[in-house]
Amino acid sequence: MAVLGTKGPGNGLPNIHFFKTTSWSPSTTTTAYIYVIGGGGGGAAVANNATGCALGGGAGGCAVSLLTLSSSVTYTATIGAGGAQAGASSSTTTANGSSGVNSTFAGSDISTMTGTGGSGGVADTSSSASGASGGTPTGGNIANYVGGSGMGNAHSASKGATPGGAVGLWMNGRAPNTNEQGTSQKLSRGATLGGFDPGGANSKNTNPDFVAGNAIPVAMEPFSGMMSAYYTQQWADYDDANNYSLGFTQINTGMQSMFDNDTIPFKDGTDEGTEPNASPFCGGGGVAYNIATISAGRGCLGGGGGGAYTTSTSSPNAQSGMGGQGCILIFPVSI
Repeated sequence: MAVLGTKGPGNGLPNIHFFKTTSWSPSTTTTAYIYVIGGGGGGAAVANNATGCALGGGAGGCAVSLLTLSSSVTYTATIGAGGAQAGASSSTTTANGSSGVNSTFAGSDISTMTGTGGSGGVADTSSSASGASGGTPTGGNIANYVGGSGMGNAHSASKGATPGGAVGLWMNGRAPNTNEQGTSQKLSRGATLGGFDPGGANSKNTNPDFVAGNAIPVAMEPFSGMMSAYYTQQWADYDDANNYSLGFTQINTGMQSMFDNDTIPFKDGTDEGTEPNASPFCGGGGVAYNIATISAGRGCLGGGGGGAYTTSTSSPNAQSGMGGQGCILIFPVSI
C-alpha cells in the first residue's frame, strides 16, 4: 500500500487536487484517501490608533475518508472561499473578519464530506476576547479534525494584532503560540501544522539576521511538493533600513515568514508594510505597527488570516489577511 502523501515510482498514481469547484468522474474505479478542507476565516482590522485588538481568523475544518469512487458516478467537489479581507481606516476604525465558506465532496454513492469554514476574527475592544473558532467538519469516515482557532487576546492588550489558526491533518488544528501576539511594533507568526515554537515572547524565526539563542525552525511536509509562493519587490527593514531582496519567494508547507518579530518588511520608498503570506494549511501572521498602510498575512489552503493594527493617524489603512481558500485532496491507493 502506498504511503499517504507520497508519489513514488512504485505507485505511479498521481495525487489529485481541486482548488476550484469541479464536477469529476474518475476514469476508472479508484480507492483513495480524501481530504476536504473548508475555507479559513479572515482576520480583523483596527486603524487610527483606536482601542481594539485585531484578532486572527480560525482555520477550516478537515474531513478525512477512505472511499471507493466509481467511474460511473459524477462527484462534485465544491471549494469554499476563504473569509474576505477586512479593512479599517480613519472613518471606519474597526472591522471584523468574515467567516470562511464550507467545502464539500459529494456523489450519489458516498456520504457527503464537509470541511466547515473557520470563523472570522473580531476587533476586540474588551481586551479579553477568545480566538475565532475553527470549522467543525462532518462526514469523514476516518476523522473529522476541527480547525485551529485564531489567537485570542492572550495578553489583554487594548491595542494590537494576533495571527490565524492552522488546519489539522492528523489531529485537530493548532492555534498560534500564545507568545505570538503583536502589541506594539510587532509581527506575529500564524499557527503551523507541527506547532513549532521559536521560544520566548516575540522571538526570532527564520529572519536574514538570525541570532544565537533561538530555536532553529523546522517543518516536515505532510504531502510532498506542496508550497506557496509570492512575489515581492525590494523590501527593507522599517527600523534600520537593512534591505532584503526577496523577489519570487517559495515557502514550503509548515514554514512561516523570514522576518523577525520586532521589525517589519516595508516596500522600499513607501510607508507601506506587510506580513508575508503563510505556507499551505498554516495561519496568516498578524501585524501591529505605526505604518500608515499595513497588511497582515493571508492564510493558505484553509488557514486563518492574520489581524492588522496600525497606530498611524495619517491616512491609515489597515488590511487584515484573508482566510485561505479551501481545497479537496485525493490520494489514490489503487485503481
